[in-house]
Amino acid sequence: MATASVNFGTSDVTGNNVAWWGGASPCTGVKVSSQGENPCGKHFWYRGHEYFLKGCGTSDFSLYNGDGSFNHKCSYTSYDEWCGYSQGDLGNVHQSWSC
Repeated sequence: MATASVNFGTSDVTGNNVAWWGGASPCTGVKVSSQGENPCGKHFWYRGHEYFLKGCGTSDFSLYNGDGSFNHKCSYTSYDEWCGYSQGDLGNVHQSWSC
């Protein structure tokens, strides 16, 4: 389970939805889903833990642990960070959600 928030955003270079630990740089993020693909229901691993999002487009948008247990409700936030092109080719990452 997460002991800190997990943030979500989009890379302007790949268009992929990415996730990273709250307080860390989005440049350390992992891919959640491909460009144009709904990130909800897509399981991903980050820092040794499995997660997935549920409730995309609803007021119940939340982060769940890989076993299906509730982790945290997500809230909208806006933040941009330039990751450059040498760190996973992410370019600019725009954070949209924090859970």
